[in-house]
Amino acid sequence: MTNHDGIGIRLGQILKLFMNGERMTTHELAHEFGVDIRTIQRDLNERLAYLPLRRDSKKRYYLQEEALGKLGFKDIREFARLSGITMLYPSLSDEFIGGVLFTNMQLDMQDNLDGQKRISPLMVKNQGFESSVMHYENFKLLSTAILRYQCISFTYKKKQRYVNPYRLLNNNGVWYLLADDNGILKHFTLTHITQIEIIARAKFKPDPKLEQTILKNESIWLSMETKEATLEISNSAREYFFRKNFVSKPKLIAEKEESFIVTCTFSYDDEILNIVKVFLPYITILSPLPLQTKLYSILKDYLISHGQ
Repeated sequence: MTNHDGIGIRLGQILKLFMNGERMTTHELAHEFGVDIRTIQRDLNERLAYLPLRRDSKKRYYLQEEALGKLGFKDIREFARLSGITMLYPSLSDEFIGGVLFTNMQLDMQDNLDGQKRISPLMVKNQGFESSVMHYENFKLLSTAILRYQCISFTYKKKQRYVNPYRLLNNNGVWYLLADDNGILKHFTLTHITQIEIIARAKFKPDPKLEQTILKNESIWLSMETKEATLEISNSAREYFFRKNFVSKPKLIAEKEESFIVTCTFSYDDEILNIVKVFLPYITILSPLPLQTKLYSILKDYLISHGQ
């Protein structure tokens, strides 16, 4: 083991102690890691200088609460689950999370010693997310109303709404409010919601049927009623089609030499229409017929408007 390896391990362990909420003096740290006090002082004052460390009246060092947060691996896993990114990583075990976080931290520390610039081993790219920074207050207000089962009112596309909020839902980077509007589950784009008010002393009792629909429905676009569509897809798009959950409850019912046929469920026409548009010309709607006709009409209007 090189000297840098030993320093990196020690700094990682010190950091772990502070992240766990420990308070320790330089003497205690020196004894813990079998080094002299000057080495620990250099660790704290130079190598870990980027950390918001504080010292109490007993000369014990600790990580200030704002940075500490008192979050553990369990909290990281729960945040990943709530954010819908659990399957993005091969594992979210303590070993995997700790390996990524603490290895990066140790490398950061080693960079301070070597003068080398570190690159991240992970890179995640997606189709993009709308900026939610300017909607933070609305996000916070709606989250509070959902957790407290409070009825709310707001303006949506110049129309006043009175709803029971159930979830904040993200679909392809866009946030929506999922709410009960007179017994019907509806989606409201967060960026179009204004003038939100929590109705004083007005609370609602969650509808078990709506909750079950939310929890069990695999589709992003939730509804109490679902329909079935049949799609024929070219084999050239097969691998990509099954790589992600493009449709809800896909079921392979037939295979041909150059294509395959699947059935799936949907609640709103746009669920299927938007997917078909993405996969054109490799996908065809076989049923229901009205949905097929609607697609033809959309394509025809597009071609006419663009002089084709």
